[in-house]
Amino acid sequence: MKKKNKHESIAAIISICVIFSLFGLIVARVGSVNAQDPVFQTPTPDAEGNVYHTVTAEDFACWNIAEKYKIDVKDLIRLNSNILGDDCVIYPGMKLLVAVITATAIPPTSTPIPEQPTVPPQEEQPTQPPVVIEPEPTAMLDTGKICIVLFHDLDGNGMRTDGESYLYGGEVSINDRIGTVSRVGTTVAGDPETTKPMCFEQLPPGEYNISIAVPDGFNSTTATTHALSVVSGETLTIDFGAQEATPASTEQDAVANSKILPVFFIGLGILLLGIGLLIYMLRSRRA
Repeated sequence: MKKKNKHESIAAIISICVIFSLFGLIVARVGSVNAQDPVFQTPTPDAEGNVYHTVTAEDFACWNIAEKYKIDVKDLIRLNSNILGDDCVIYPGMKLLVAVITATAIPPTSTPIPEQPTVPPQEEQPTQPPVVIEPEPTAMLDTGKICIVLFHDLDGNGMRTDGESYLYGGEVSINDRIGTVSRVGTTVAGDPETTKPMCFEQLPPGEYNISIAVPDGFNSTTATTHALSVVSGETLTIDFGAQEATPASTEQDAVANSKILPVFFIGLGILLLGIGLLIYMLRSRRA
């Protein structure tokens, strides 16, 4: 009777050890999740000495074109003031004046001028005043406008609040769903009170998709894509947020792993102890 009670006690101890060991392994498994690391040739001038550049899909911003021709963005806007505003919005197919080349005068060679027959003077005809043609205003009411803001989301809450400024370098693309409009642009930096955001102007009404790639060293705190409808005569502003990446997540992972290892080894030890007791019990029964 005593031997039976002894065996029952050993079996109970083994059961408890197995339960604790399984619990320790589960805790170690759950805690081992690591945080994800959010992780040319220059065109030839025309007969008037003007050099033009046709915008392509690779020309994503005015500064990119200005850099090709070694000019300032302000000069590019000045040369094209009839089609470019201060925000310098461009799109593929746009023809931009990038330089005006003045030809150096070459002194002509002396060539004898042949004598011309004398022509009797003719009566002067009255000069007709030139006809002034007034340009018709471009209809703008049938298009819409979308402005894009990338703000520095300091608190990471996904909403722009006081003290959070605009960020430069966000690469934005906009496309309509029927494939007739495709434009790109780069977000601007500055104080929201004084800085105008980057805008896509003269957009035909319709359904559009917008996507953004945040600059290196930042992580998105909002969705990076947005679908919306453009209505004639309306201006929409879309906010995207990004937070500066820090090594804090790596440090937290290291701390979490340092806490997991002891629990794992304790659970493993209990499991081995339970297996040893089970072997001992089986041998004692045979005896």
